[in-house]
Amino acid sequence: MIDITKVFNKVKQYESIIVTGHVIPDGDCYGSVMGLATTLKEHFPNKEIIPVISDFKIKFDNNLVQSVKPGVLSDEKIKQSLVFVLDLANTNRLDEKRAVDGACIIKIDHHTFERVYGEIDYVDSSSSSCCQIIAEMLIKKFKKLSVEAATYLMLGMITDTGRFLYSRDAQCFNTAGELVKFGAKLNDIYNRLYTQDLESFRFKSFVYSNFKAENKVAYIVFRKEDIHKLGVDFNYAAANVNLIAQIENYPIWISFAESDEGTVRVEIRSTRDYNINPLAVMFNGGGHHQASGCRLDNIENYIKVVKEAQNCERFLEHETE
Repeated sequence: MIDITKVFNKVKQYESIIVTGHVIPDGDCYGSVMGLATTLKEHFPNKEIIPVISDFKIKFDNNLVQSVKPGVLSDEKIKQSLVFVLDLANTNRLDEKRAVDGACIIKIDHHTFERVYGEIDYVDSSSSSCCQIIAEMLIKKFKKLSVEAATYLMLGMITDTGRFLYSRDAQCFNTAGELVKFGAKLNDIYNRLYTQDLESFRFKSFVYSNFKAENKVAYIVFRKEDIHKLGVDFNYAAANVNLIAQIENYPIWISFAESDEGTVRVEIRSTRDYNINPLAVMFNGGGHHQASGCRLDNIENYIKVVKEAQNCERFLEHETE
C-alpha cells in the first residue's frame, strides 16, 4: 500500500495541486484523475485543485472541479504546484508535458515499472487499474467517498478490466463493491460507455469486413484513407482493438491505425495465458501482460509486428491459480 501519510503531508504543504495523466486518456486515466481531484477538493476546499487532462469520450457533471486542457496553465502555476501524475510509467507520454517542472511530483501507477520520476513514486503492477489504487488509498484515508468520486473511479475499474473480464483478483472485486456501496452510478457509466450511434455501426462493419486472422493472430489495419472515409480519428480506430477480441484459436489481436502524419498507433491484446508486453517492448512500446501498445513510423511495418506476434509460443504464460 502507498504511504498515505507521506502523500497527504505533501497535499497539506501546497496550496495549488495539479492532477494529470497520459496522452490520449482512457477510462482509467480519466477516472483516476477526476476521482482524485474531486476527492481532494471535497476535503481541502480552500486549495486550488486543477485536473489537467485531454478530452475523454464521456464526461460526468462536476460542480466541484473543472478540468483544463494541457498547455493552458502558466509555467509559474506548474512550478509552484504539487503534481500528481497518474496511470503513467514514464514521462514520455505525459498529457501535460510541463508536469515534470512541478514543485513536487507524486507518481501513482499500475503498469510494469519503468523508472522513478516522482519524489513519491508508487507502482503496483498487481492492481487492476490506477483507479483501484486511488480508490483504496482514498477509502483508507477518508473512510467514505462521494457518489461523484466513486463513479469516476468505478469507470476506470470497469474499462481497464474489460468489465471485470480480465481480473481474477479478489481485492479488485472488493474495492469495486465498496464503490458500489458509496453510490457509484453503474447504469450511467454503462449507458455512456456502450451507447452506439449509426457511425459506430458503420465502423464495426468495416472492421468485421477487413480484419485478418492468420496463425493465431487476428489483426486490423486502418490506413489514413480508411480513417478519413470512416469519419473517425486514428486514436479512435486503434482503441477499438477489442472488436476482434476472443476469436477462438486466435489468442492475440492487434489494431494498427495510421495518422495523417504517417505514424501508426498499435494496440495489442491477448487472452490471459499470454503475456504480450515483450512484443510491445520489441517495438519500443509497453504496457500490461494482456494489454500493451507501441508506435510505428510507417504503416507497412505492421507486417513485422504481426510476424513477431505469430511466433506466439514464446509469449505463453503459465498462471498459477
